[in-house]
Amino acid sequence: MSAKPPSCQTCPYYTRPGPISGDGPTPAKIMYIGEAPGAQEAALGKPFVGPSGKILRGSAKRAGTIKADVFITNLVKCHPPKNENPRIEAVQACSKFLQQELNLVKPHSVVLIGALPTSALLRKTPITKWRGSVFNDADILGYTCRAIPCLHPAGLLHKGQMKLLPLIVADLRKANEPVRSQDFVWSDTTAPPNATQRECAAIDIETTYDKTHSEMFRVGFGFLGGDTISYNTSYSKHIQDQLNSIDVGVYQNGAFDIRILQREGYKVPKGIFDTMLAHHTINSELPHGLDSISSEYLHIQQWKHLSQKEPAFYNCMDCHTTMMLKAPLEAKLKEYGMESIAQNAFDIIPHVVAMQVHGVKRDQKLAMKLYVGALKRVERLETQVKPYITNWRSSKQLIEVLLKLGITPPKKRRKKSSGENYSSYTVEAEVLESLAESHDSPFLKIIVTMRKLEKLASTYFNPNIGDFAHSEFLLRGTSTGRLSSREPNLQNVPKGISRSIYVPTHEGWEFASADYKQIEMYMSAWDAKEQNILDAFAAGFDIHKFIAAEIYNKRVEDIIDVERQSAKFIVYGLNYGRGAASIAKAYGMSLSATKAFVDRYFGRFAKLAQRRKEYVDHAEQHNYVATYFGRRRWFFDRKPTEIYAFVPQATAAEYIRINGLLRLPRELPKPARLAITVHDDVVVEYPKEMRKEVTECLKDVMESPLIPNLKIPISISYGPNWGNLS
Repeated sequence: MSAKPPSCQTCPYYTRPGPISGDGPTPAKIMYIGEAPGAQEAALGKPFVGPSGKILRGSAKRAGTIKADVFITNLVKCHPPKNENPRIEAVQACSKFLQQELNLVKPHSVVLIGALPTSALLRKTPITKWRGSVFNDADILGYTCRAIPCLHPAGLLHKGQMKLLPLIVADLRKANEPVRSQDFVWSDTTAPPNATQRECAAIDIETTYDKTHSEMFRVGFGFLGGDTISYNTSYSKHIQDQLNSIDVGVYQNGAFDIRILQREGYKVPKGIFDTMLAHHTINSELPHGLDSISSEYLHIQQWKHLSQKEPAFYNCMDCHTTMMLKAPLEAKLKEYGMESIAQNAFDIIPHVVAMQVHGVKRDQKLAMKLYVGALKRVERLETQVKPYITNWRSSKQLIEVLLKLGITPPKKRRKKSSGENYSSYTVEAEVLESLAESHDSPFLKIIVTMRKLEKLASTYFNPNIGDFAHSEFLLRGTSTGRLSSREPNLQNVPKGISRSIYVPTHEGWEFASADYKQIEMYMSAWDAKEQNILDAFAAGFDIHKFIAAEIYNKRVEDIIDVERQSAKFIVYGLNYGRGAASIAKAYGMSLSATKAFVDRYFGRFAKLAQRRKEYVDHAEQHNYVATYFGRRRWFFDRKPTEIYAFVPQATAAEYIRINGLLRLPRELPKPARLAITVHDDVVVEYPKEMRKEVTECLKDVMESPLIPNLKIPISISYGPNWGNLS
């Protein structure tokens, strides 16, 4: 294909550089089909030799692909102008070239790299939905083979997207592997279940979706060997008999399924394996939906589009897929030495379900007072911005005003074809807060305040929420292992009066909050073997005063408040992965003074600096770092600050998980119960007369050392509501 035949004259790229022939042995076992040549490919006359090609070839090597087995080509053979998405006319004009290559190469597997080959050759869109699916008898321009859609490596070149590299590796690996038959038998049944006791089985429910209430209408079961059953919920006895016959329930998002099943009166198996949590443990950076996990580990096709059309089949397919995932996920957990981390997460599920089901009681009178007060304050503030803006909730108007004031919001990442307009900018909450910090604009500060007030009023103070807030606590919410919460997100409730609406369930009860103080600093010092800091903790020093004294070369007792505060802000920021510039900006400090403090800090505590360097070196060499407990986080294109912030935060998270969320609910004297968990803090409610007993339990359990000879003390405070603890 060195010269263009006359038939190419109808192609819009006839005058463009090319055609670029495929590269590789003929015949070959595998063919990679990309979209179109880029500038470097056009210059060198070979496909995939630029940055995308480097990622593709590296991924193929990771996948165990032998170079001699692969032929690489493109759907469109000439370089499109300005790297535009290839036009359909060019795809049609080049199809005969691709047919010739298929018949010459005779591949048994074809990997369709990117959205265009997948849509043009398989008629499947979008690529994010179909990637990783395996089509064993695909018709590619009349050639029958196995086809596997794959993300395009170019997408990984965007900021923060290199984390998806394992998905490309997984898709390329499938092309190397033999065809797998998927034995799958499904039944929409009314028959009684087989009473045989089973070691494990997948359990999945189908519900109508409503933000406040999900109605269950199907329960499915999947078994080893491929048999699956789906019951309409009118057959409740059959469902319970099936549940009774299972020792370990295998779920995808077990906290949801278990909560709904228990709400409907069913008893669930005591044993739990959760594919979503297992996958989050293995790689917290990837999507954890069932379709995404299965596309990574199994040789199956996407089925999620069938949920409305064929609910029984869909239910059975969910069960079958969940059951098939158990073995490869267990193998990967074992390979990484993370079985105990995952098992702890499974064992915590009943406790977080109990917290959500019970909920946290709200003081409705106070909530109403705060609700009305917040909205009245918004009304007052509105009068101050009226001269500038008619509707301050309008993003378009807000952007117009900001640009007139000389404040330019950041732009959204948009397709190249998009024109320049106001919708190119973003004014999301975090963006406005950052702009308010960096610009002396009363208008912008008022807008930020009004947005926060409306958020508080609608999400937390709103009396329509009900007597209890049933927050969902997510074990998969963060990369460090810390829990997050949603609907409502209790972590976003400001300290003080806003938290005071949350009260104990019963009259005569109170809250006790147990908090690991400075646990990240503990963990950083322990991990780096920085003995001076550990000795200061052991001696009971105020750690911020101690560090300030070391930096300013003073006695601890001579440190003044402003020096202690500076030390606190800077060290806190460093432990959360911030650099000097970010810390100075966040806390309104002098950049030069902050830099000087950081330099002296790492000069005085050199082992901390050395340990950070070791984290970064390990991440660059192995693409991950791990904690003492074995929790990993994968890093492919992360900043060094994110790398060395992970270990102390994730180690601290393990203390909360094991001591606070796993052991504490089992050890608390009844009727005391776990009510809330936020960051490094757990809140317990109990009758006031049990304070001594609960306090002893909190100290015994929470201060139990998980790392030999490292006892992390807790601070306990008590009060009649969450906002008034002392």
